[in-house]
Amino acid sequence: MTRRVDTLLVELRPRLTSGLHSADRLAGRADSLLTDVHDMVTWVNTSRGFVHKVVADTSLNARVDRLIAKLDSVTQIIIDGQLRIKLRL
Repeated sequence: MTRRVDTLLVELRPRLTSGLHSADRLAGRADSLLTDVHDMVTWVNTSRGFVHKVVADTSLNARVDRLIAKLDSVTQIIIDGQLRIKLRL
């Protein structure tokens, strides 16, 4: 029984080692990604430009939401009007 376990461990060792190396590389990439995201969030929060306004300015967000809703209703009226015209012809 011990010989079988030893043989199995010898056979699995390269796979386990490869899996651990892959997991280590993945952890490094995840860490790098989190660092990049943190840097972007910090930049947005400290910036006073357009991106900061879009992300952080709640009054601008509310105005943009209202504008989109109005555009949607106007678009719907135009579409409905075109459909009526096509039906009349």
